[in-house]
Amino acid sequence: MSNATLRAFAAGIIFSTALIAGFYYGNDLHQNRTITAMDAKKMLEEQNYIVMKETDAINKAEPTPEKEVKQETIEAPNNIAKKQEQPKQDVKTYTLQVKYKMTVKEIAETLATEKIIDDAAKFQNYMNKNGLTRRVQVDEFVVASDMSYEELGHLLTH
Repeated sequence: MSNATLRAFAAGIIFSTALIAGFYYGNDLHQNRTITAMDAKKMLEEQNYIVMKETDAINKAEPTPEKEVKQETIEAPNNIAKKQEQPKQDVKTYTLQVKYKMTVKEIAETLATEKIIDDAAKFQNYMNKNGLTRRVQVDEFVVASDMSYEELGHLLTH
């Protein structure tokens, strides 16, 4: 590239920059525009949004405590009766060592072999469906046979 070509290219960049700056500052685009709360509310209402204060939204989101108390008192005797009917099962514990590059299939088969879970395929499907297969941590975990798939998945990934 010769000196004349380089100078012409630089002059073009300076000229382009001057044109853009002139347009920007000549049309008042550089001034800060502030929107007031009333303007924002009016604009949102025109677009069919519901605008309310934060305290109103919180009050609508909270359930009434009376309904919760009634449901708990009704369900409590049923839960006690169910717990008394179920025979106590022996809870088995196992220390699972997850090693580097260990797959969820290997983990599920180990847990099924040690009678921690009933079905290795179901546990593997649970881990796949919930996106937990790539988040399994390398560590040593103490697992129990009374843990649900959700609890096992949470334990292995956190």
